[in-house]
Amino acid sequence: MNILLQFKKKSHSEAYSHDLQLQVTKRLIMVIIWALTHIGEKFAVLGIYGSVTMSSLDISKMTMIFVLVAALAVLRCNLRRARKYQALIDIILDLCLIYGQFVFYPLVGKGTLDIFTRLGNFAYGWVACLACYSIYFAIANWWLKVIVPLVQVACIVVPAVQLEHKLLSPVIIILACECLILYGGFIYVHEYFRRRDFLEKRKVYENYEAVMRIFDDIIQGVMIVDPNYNLIYSNRTISSMFNQTKHARVLENLFSQIQVKSIHPQLEIMTTERVQMTQDESVTYSTFHMYMT
Repeated sequence: MNILLQFKKKSHSEAYSHDLQLQVTKRLIMVIIWALTHIGEKFAVLGIYGSVTMSSLDISKMTMIFVLVAALAVLRCNLRRARKYQALIDIILDLCLIYGQFVFYPLVGKGTLDIFTRLGNFAYGWVACLACYSIYFAIANWWLKVIVPLVQVACIVVPAVQLEHKLLSPVIIILACECLILYGGFIYVHEYFRRRDFLEKRKVYENYEAVMRIFDDIIQGVMIVDPNYNLIYSNRTISSMFNQTKHARVLENLFSQIQVKSIHPQLEIMTTERVQMTQDESVTYSTFHMYMT
């Protein structure tokens, strides 16, 4: 894995994102929740004020949300065709999500917050920030999670610095840089160790697969069952020996037909458990063996 968190092996990259159905389902549920909250917000405003005012940008964003719901629903029904285009589809869906949550203020809609007090603007900004941050959980590409806040902060901080007093502008810039470094660093570290954990589990799985291939290639029959006669593993030799597939084998009947003629190595000798020693010289110790008949 390199500094950009790209896997060195293509097989690892494919395995990391193999469960396309789970990812699409997760995104679909998130976007549906997003759409329902938007609808609930409009109904709440309509109930309080009697009317709803929406700009062309608001309409385009809401349209994008419903298009995303429909696209994800269609994609979930056509996963086989979409699998080979998964990387491109992820980027397109991420960009749609970003557009839906991106705040274009003050580039667009300047003056809409003038009706609020300073504390009201601060509260409104915090709520809008939380809404934007929530959408990042639905974004698949980690690097977009880092880049988008950089662009978002730049769109807000640059005009703010130009309007603020020269003595206060450095405070805004320093705080913005601190937050961006903190956020970007946390996203990177989280994704790094998430992929490291995947690689460790993948290594264990690959070792398991190698052992299973060895068992399949040897001529001796190998079978692993639990105490309840549930089959855990059997190699091809077992299937050919009993002329049955492992799915149709009834293990209890199978074992009832087996007669044990000999066991190798001999397991007749069993030793007792270790005795706790004492420093008392009056006590003598002796060992003995138990023989099975």
